[in-house]
Amino acid sequence: MPHLVIAIQFIDDVVAFFNKVFEGIASALFVFGNGWDIVRTVIDIAICAAVFYFVLALVRNTRAWQLLKGLILIIVFSLFSGFLGLQTMNYILSSTISFLAIALLVIFQPELRRALEKMGRKTGGLLSTVSGEPTTTETVVEQLAQEIAIACKNMARDRCGALIIIERQTSTAELADQPNAIKVDAAVTAMNLMQIFYEGSPMHDGAVLIRNGRIYAARCHVPLSEDTRVKDGLGTRHRAAIGASEMSDAIGVVVSEERGTISLTLEGRLYRINDSEKLRRIILRLMMPKKVRAEGPLLQRLWQRFFVRQYRDDDSSIGIGDGEVETPQRRQTRSLKIVAILAALLFWFYVQATINPIRTVTVTVPVQIYNMNVLDQANMDYRKADNVVNLEIRTRKEYESMMTGDNITASLDFKDLDVAAIQQQFNEGAPSVLVKLDVKVDVRHLFRTAYKVTKRIPPTLYVSFYPAGDGFVDNEEILEPGQTTVVIETTTSQQTESTSTEMTTMPSEQSSSQGLISLPQSSSPTAEEATSQTDSETTTIPVGMPSVIPDS
Repeated sequence: MPHLVIAIQFIDDVVAFFNKVFEGIASALFVFGNGWDIVRTVIDIAICAAVFYFVLALVRNTRAWQLLKGLILIIVFSLFSGFLGLQTMNYILSSTISFLAIALLVIFQPELRRALEKMGRKTGGLLSTVSGEPTTTETVVEQLAQEIAIACKNMARDRCGALIIIERQTSTAELADQPNAIKVDAAVTAMNLMQIFYEGSPMHDGAVLIRNGRIYAARCHVPLSEDTRVKDGLGTRHRAAIGASEMSDAIGVVVSEERGTISLTLEGRLYRINDSEKLRRIILRLMMPKKVRAEGPLLQRLWQRFFVRQYRDDDSSIGIGDGEVETPQRRQTRSLKIVAILAALLFWFYVQATINPIRTVTVTVPVQIYNMNVLDQANMDYRKADNVVNLEIRTRKEYESMMTGDNITASLDFKDLDVAAIQQQFNEGAPSVLVKLDVKVDVRHLFRTAYKVTKRIPPTLYVSFYPAGDGFVDNEEILEPGQTTVVIETTTSQQTESTSTEMTTMPSEQSSSQGLISLPQSSSPTAEEATSQTDSETTTIPVGMPSVIPDS
C-alpha cells in the first residue's frame, strides 16, 4: 500500500506538471516585459537545453538510455490508462513507477558519476588554462612518446599483448590503489615496458599506469566499457582501454596479442594506429600541454583554448582517423538537440506558471489629452464627462508592482481626429458634435506583451466638441444615444453641486443629424462586450461618465 500511495502521488505530480505547462503555454504572451526579459529568457532556455542535451548525450548508447526510454514509456501509458479509466492497468503501471522512482538514483549512479567527472575535467581544464602552468615539460613528453612508440612497435611485431594508460589532467589513482596493483615508479623506457608485458612476467596481465612521465603502477585492473557501440570482435584489453578513456581524460594504448595491431583510445573512442611513428606524433600532440597556452596574456590563452581549432583534442587536430566506436549519426545528434530544446521549453513554461503566476490587478487611472493643438488650429473646444477610467489588467506576478496609477497612462489623442467631419456638422447647424473615442492604455517600461486589459469601466468615452467661444456652462450635459435621463454631478474642492435634466431620446437613425460621430480610427466595444469578453486582445479602453451606469 505505501508503494501505491507513492505511485498515485507521483502520477498526480506528473499530471499537475503538464497542467502547469499547458497553462504557461496558453499565457505565454505575459512574459516579455522589456528587451532584457527577452535576452534573459533566451539565455535561460539555451542553458537549460544545453544541460538536457549534455545529460541525454551522456546516457545515450548505454544501458541507462534504454532504461530511460522504458521509464518514459511507462509514464505515458500510465497517464493514458488513467485518462481512460483503466483501473487494473493503471494500478500495475503505478506500482511499477513507484519502484522505478525509488531506485532511479541507484540505477543511474554510474551515469551521474560520469557526468560529474566530465564536468570536473572541463573545469579543471579551464583552471589549468587560467593558470597557464604546463603539467610536464616538452622534453619529458617527447621522450615518453618516443619510448612508448618503440615498445608498441616491438610488442606488435612479437604479438605481445599490452595495455598502457597515460594519465593527463584527471587523476586515475583508484586504478593504482587496487589490491592487485603493483607500485613501480620507474622511468618510461621501451625496455621497461617490454619487460612488464613479457608473457612470462607476473605483471603481464592488467594495465600499466603512467603518471607525470613515469611508470606509476602495473597490473592495474580497468573497468570495461559499457558502451553499446563497441564492436563485438574487440577483446578485453580494448574494452578496458575504452573504459579508462571514459572514466577520465586518460589516453589508452593497446597492442593486440591476436592480430598484432596497435590501437589508441580517447574519450570513449578507439582508433587503429598501425604506424608507430604516427602513434608517437599523436601521443606527443595529446600530451604536450598546449604550449601556446603557457604564453601570452590570460585572454589570449582563453581564446586559444575555446576558439582556436588547432588546440582542440579532436580527431582532425591530432591526426586520428575514424574510430571503430562509431560516432552518433548526424540525424541522431539533431534529434537529441530537438528533444533537449523542447524539454527546456516545457520546463520553462512550467517554472513560469509555478513561481511567476498570472495575477489580476484593478487600478483607476486619470485620462490625459494629447495633441491639443489640433483643436486650436480648427478653432474648436471640447468637453468630456469623465477624467478617470477603471481598468482590470492581467499580468505576471513579476510585473504586478508596476501596475499602479503612476506607471499606467490612459490617454486620448486628438491627432487622428476627423476635424473636417466635425466642422461639416457645425456648418449644418449642429451646436455640438458628440464623438466616441478610444482610450489608449500604456504601461511605462513594459512591452504590450507583458499585460492584457480585460475589463474597462465605463466601456466608452464620449467627447463633445463645439466651436470655440460658444459659452458652454460648466455642468453642460453630454448625452449618449438612446439615453433619456442623465444626472451630472460636478464636484469641486469646496462644494458638490447636482443638477438633473430630462432629455428626449435620440433615435439611432437621427444620430447623425444630432451631431453624433463615431470616428473610424478604431472600433470600440459595446458595454456588453467590454464586461463579458474579458479576454479581448485590445488595449484601448473606452470611458464614459461615472454618474451614468451603462445599460447591460
